[in-house]
Formats: sequence, structure tokens, C-alpha cells
Amino acid sequence: MIEPIAEIEWIDSLSDDVYWHDKDIFVSPYEERIPTIKTIGFIVREEKDYLIIAQSISEKQYGGFLMIPRGAIVRIKKRKR
Repeated sequence: MIEPIAEIEWIDSLSDDVYWHDKDIFVSPYEERIPTIKTIGFIVREEKDYLIIAQSISEKQYGGFLMIPRGAIVRIKKRKR
């Protein structure tokens, strides 16, 4: 199998698990800064709900997986190998 290389642009998720916030006055410091990420990798699986890319490949193995939900993907730009 020849895995295509792609640049995937996707919207990241954020978490603030360090602090407790009062529900009445909660203001997220992240509301205006949800990052858009660009990742380049080998597409090893494309499913209806998600895409899996690998950072590295060999003849028989993959390494450095990233599963991205389809709902977070902004753009997929496939590149020639």
C-alpha cells in the first residue's frame, strides 16, 4: 500500500484542567484563541467520522499516530510522494 502524504488543517481543542472557575463569572481566556493547526503526515486510514495519519512509516510498521475527528478538519491537501 502506498500511503498518500497530506497536509491536514484542523481546529484544535483546548482544556484548562488546572483551575476551578465560578460558574457565574466564568470567562475563558481561550474563547478568542482556538488554534487552527496544520499537520503533515501519511494517511493510513480514512473513515466517515475520522482520519488517521502517521508521522513515520516503514515497510511493515507505522509510528506516531494522530486521529483527527472529521468535524475538526477544515481542509485536506494531498501531496505527491
